[in-house]
Amino acid sequence: MRKLIFGGTTEGREAARQCAAAGDRVLVCVASEAGRRALGEGVECRVGRLDAGGMIALARSFGAEAIVDATHPFAKAVSENVRACAAATGLPLERIERPSDADADFAGDVTWADGPEAAAELLAAEKGNVFLATGSNTVDIYARVLGPGRLYARVLPDVRSLEKCFAAGLLPAHILAMQGPFSGELNAAVYEQWQIRHVVTKDSGGAGGVREKVLPALSMGIHVVMIRRPE
Repeated sequence: MRKLIFGGTTEGREAARQCAAAGDRVLVCVASEAGRRALGEGVECRVGRLDAGGMIALARSFGAEAIVDATHPFAKAVSENVRACAAATGLPLERIERPSDADADFAGDVTWADGPEAAAELLAAEKGNVFLATGSNTVDIYARVLGPGRLYARVLPDVRSLEKCFAAGLLPAHILAMQGPFSGELNAAVYEQWQIRHVVTKDSGGAGGVREKVLPALSMGIHVVMIRRPE
């Protein structure tokens, strides 16, 4: 069977390996070169962001017989496009959803927010440095509400991410460009180095290293704001 897998995530890579081992021909669609590199050699891969029309064209040109949505839990727009692609092509669709931390042992010790705007408003009433472990796409939202001076961000080490940070006004000394996963010890060292008082992260599950971010912060008396997943 020919399977088209969307997602350069841990789940996407595992799905690709399992399907290939079962004898399926697999094409994995990822957003960036970083996603392609993470797949490793020997996996057929298409790099670049696609709208629903592009996904439909890709599914047809590949001759897909099934579609797998293994995208990030916060990639809501991408998942909507994947569903539209499956509906337009009549192909079966499987969604791989990593477990949420909504019921984790630390869930009651963090402050939950419905999105970056809500998180920024919460932190506007607080003082101290803020560590953004939420990627580069929403840095501008926090910068507008809180000002860039108290923001410290960890983003992917690519030009696009850095450009977004600079456009939001972050200082170079406030940007950590690294590719995960990150240990709890490394996170704790970063919090200490930058004198962090608030950590913002997303409910992105075990593959997103949530525990390694949250538990060191809580042990250090740092306030954690957790962004809920979109429906």
